[in-house]
Amino acid sequence: MKFLVQNHSGYPPNDSGSVALDEVIGDQESSGADIVTDGLINWSDPLAAALYSAGGVETGLAMAYGSYPVLLPSARITGTLHHNDPFAMRDFVHAHRVAKRPVKALLAGPYSLARLIQSQQPTASLVTLAEAWSTVITTEVEELAKAGTPLIQVHEPLLAEHPEDIRLARRILEPLWAARGKADMAIALPYANAQPMYAELNSLPTDMLVLDVASSPGLLELIEATGTSKTLVLGIADPHAAEVETVDKLCRRIEPLLRRYGLDELHLSPAAGLMFVRRQRANETLQRLRLAADDLNGRTQS
Repeated sequence: MKFLVQNHSGYPPNDSGSVALDEVIGDQESSGADIVTDGLINWSDPLAAALYSAGGVETGLAMAYGSYPVLLPSARITGTLHHNDPFAMRDFVHAHRVAKRPVKALLAGPYSLARLIQSQQPTASLVTLAEAWSTVITTEVEELAKAGTPLIQVHEPLLAEHPEDIRLARRILEPLWAARGKADMAIALPYANAQPMYAELNSLPTDMLVLDVASSPGLLELIEATGTSKTLVLGIADPHAAEVETVDKLCRRIEPLLRRYGLDELHLSPAAGLMFVRRQRANETLQRLRLAADDLNGRTQS
């Protein structure tokens, strides 16, 4: 068993407001992340990147969508939905040139994109929208696979609000899975309570599940009781808490899972993106996760 540390997605500017990519990457690496991201320095969220970049979408002012805490552009389908400008590819390529460690590419999920559009166009067919977005995102996955990304993370935060749509989600994610090439694929549910549909999530076509423990009461106990069929990336460190959790507390939360966790790796991460905290707190969060992973590696290998 090996414990690794991933940055979840976004990373904040420094105290002077700079979001220079080399600095964002360097801070993640020096803070102990085994897998880094481009920090979403050009976007507020992977969902926003897709909405702004896809053809056939008209975007407007940023707005709130239900309980999702990130403001996203208002969006309507005005023509044939199609892949237009690459929205993750350019950022991945730039990050890959700078980074010394593996870079995870960040993509919006087709199901959540369809739900966002339908919230403003209620007469639109959810299935038709989801299938169209699946085609768009699959094109981006193909480009990322050609560029050699080792890991593609697909954000599906709205799936947790609609567990009845798991079959649709499984079907529209299949083309992404088939297009990933040699890359691993991860499905992420940031800011979402994954506990009620944890069993169904294990049926999705993916190598990894990225789960927000801070938003999912009872999830760790459920994993302890049932195990997993996917490599887990557990967001156990909440960067918005009053204080960063101690290494001992982080380890005590993970140790009970190991009795039924039969896979080779378990990844630790922040609960969700770090873009809404100060850079110092973001660095401290990854550093604490690094210490916890090293502690757990020492315990399991001794």
